[in-house]
Amino acid sequence: MAALTPAYEGLPDEEYRRRIKAWTLYDWANSAFATTILAAVLPAYYSSVAGATLPSAAVATAYWTTTLSISLIIVAFLAPVLGTIADVMRGKKKFLSIFVGMGVVGTGLLFLITTGDWILASVFFILGRVGFAGANVFYDALLPHVARPEDQDVVSTRGYAIGYLGGGLLLAVNVVMIFVLGSEIGARLSFVSVAIWWAVFSIPLFRRVPEPPSASVPRERGTSITTASLKRLGTTFQHLRKYRQLFRFLVAFLIYND
Repeated sequence: MAALTPAYEGLPDEEYRRRIKAWTLYDWANSAFATTILAAVLPAYYSSVAGATLPSAAVATAYWTTTLSISLIIVAFLAPVLGTIADVMRGKKKFLSIFVGMGVVGTGLLFLITTGDWILASVFFILGRVGFAGANVFYDALLPHVARPEDQDVVSTRGYAIGYLGGGLLLAVNVVMIFVLGSEIGARLSFVSVAIWWAVFSIPLFRRVPEPPSASVPRERGTSITTASLKRLGTTFQHLRKYRQLFRFLVAFLIYND
């Protein structure tokens, strides 16, 4: 099969830069989830409000930790399958939009959480967390089709930096809102702000970055995506056995990342 022509091949410099800006802006969009939902506001809100009817704050914290663990396990099982889909199937933007929608809806629904709603809080968070992680798989898969090989490290780093700025900026706004409006309503509105921020700043990527073609080397005929994913995962772990320090690092990252 002939090699596929990269999407950036033959592009005018101005359009090339626009696509890169659109791609990096998604980091600005989704990092709001990492700062406000994962790191700062929701953990405290879960313990003090959603879990207020539980026997103690320690129990609420334990339930929150369990919720995090469940979301991590789901992501760990989905990631190999999603990775294979991102590699071999056309439709990266379609799957990206599905997971972005899932994340935005799950995050926005957190506004409904009030005193004692710890079960719903867990469900909505897991929905948002899986959407966040799943979207990242397809977002990352777009990079080789957006930036030239010699530019990819710089573009990826730029996106990471912009993400920190965007996530930090919205978190600062949300902290001010919580102090001004009160902890409960301020926190609930902060969840809505993340959903809106994530949705709005994702638009440039969907408008500007084209759908890339599928991989030039497809999976074996008659092999399902799930089977291909498990085969790839098995092969990867076989290779990792030769690099024990790398394997330990990946396990530690999986456990402590959140």
